[in-house]
Amino acid sequence: DLDLTHAVTLEHAVPRIVAALFEAHALDPALHVALDHDLSHGHAVQTHGEAHAGTKPAIVALLRGLAPDVRREIVVADFDLSAIVVAELLHCLAHAAIREPEASCGRWQLQQEAARVTLAYLKMRT
Repeated sequence: DLDLTHAVTLEHAVPRIVAALFEAHALDPALHVALDHDLSHGHAVQTHGEAHAGTKPAIVALLRGLAPDVRREIVVADFDLSAIVVAELLHCLAHAAIREPEASCGRWQLQQEAARVTLAYLKMRT
């Protein structure tokens, strides 16, 4: 369980959410690679969904559960939609970090960029 009760700013909370997601996916990278491979070939759609049944809702719940002062920093027009967008984005990037660990940027840099783009998006005025 990720405790964000002491997160005093969005800049503090988002990197912790991103790190937790990336770490959770890194626990069994071979499983994720196999699931992604099967999924890309039209197999294991149900298995993949079951393996991640709680991931995206957990991200949405973490964003919704931020302290009021921290949530006020999120200025996108539709909070609920943006929480779903963030969950999808982070989930995809976590998979990319697992599928391509030898990529030039590396997992740590990809994780940092995921946090940076999430912060920029959540603070974007429309």
